[in-house]
Amino acid sequence: MMGAADVIGLVADVMGIWSFLGDNLAPGESDDSVYRIFVGVDGTEHNGEELSAAPGVIDAVKVYNTNHDLMGTGPGGMIGFNGHGFGDVTASQLGSQQSIFTEFFAGDDAICMAAIGATMPGGTNWGWVGDWGKLCNLDWFYSGYHIKNDKNDDSATALCTWIDKDHTNDIKVGVRGIEWSAFSGEPQKAPTEEDAKKKCGNGLTAWRNEGEQQMLPLAAVNMASSSSGPRPSRRFDDSLVFSKLRGQNATELCASDTALGPDFVSEDEGVYCNMETHETAPRCSKDPHAPDCFDWAHPEGPAMVRRKGKRSLRKPSKIVHWG
Repeated sequence: MMGAADVIGLVADVMGIWSFLGDNLAPGESDDSVYRIFVGVDGTEHNGEELSAAPGVIDAVKVYNTNHDLMGTGPGGMIGFNGHGFGDVTASQLGSQQSIFTEFFAGDDAICMAAIGATMPGGTNWGWVGDWGKLCNLDWFYSGYHIKNDKNDDSATALCTWIDKDHTNDIKVGVRGIEWSAFSGEPQKAPTEEDAKKKCGNGLTAWRNEGEQQMLPLAAVNMASSSSGPRPSRRFDDSLVFSKLRGQNATELCASDTALGPDFVSEDEGVYCNMETHETAPRCSKDPHAPDCFDWAHPEGPAMVRRKGKRSLRKPSKIVHWG
């Protein structure tokens, strides 16, 4: 796997293979392990707009061999700031053994990981995509990070998975572990979703805090059916994402009890998702006769339009365009 990495991921909810090449991977061949972490932002590709809550800090990384003996550590770093959708962190290690396991320790500023491209000593490469968080019932959101799949289609985008040391907004995970070989793949050999779920706890590991019990696999959560009261807000910040990207569905986002992020509009679906109330509404231009709809083109800004024409301005702090 020199100079490239074929990675198991989700493409439109079907298991497939994505290829990590070029800028997906940290450069260089050295005695250290270097990790290029992409966050749930669109970086400079789409006018430099980014989600204000997606950049964050990795406090530290630790690397282990096949026996899970600690081989090295790194100080972490700031990820996704200054208009970049990624950041590199390095773990210095002793000896020439391959670092098969890596643990990422979050800082107090939450980060939503869309993908990680790993360059190991000698130039061996591995990769991981954030879709696994959703599959393993962890906190997730859509991202603007594009990656080419096994059908040579680079319009697909990865999901991102949240990690946060102080667990703001009830983010579950403070430490994430990855066994790199569990997520390598070859075209035409992608696992079924049933087999993929077995990697939750065996390949992808997670801890709320360092030293506590490993939490995966997690059972699926359905707060809508388990409680008669209102579902808790899953709005992370006051931005609004307007997405033209294929496969990003506002109805699915609002229905998920593990989705976490800003309000979201899907151009393809023609639906708005309010992440605070879990309410969906069609765009007024798509369904002008709906009793409630979302008016993207209101002259004073995006607004909910209620029955009898009453308008409530959404007033987002920032509007982020994807696609």
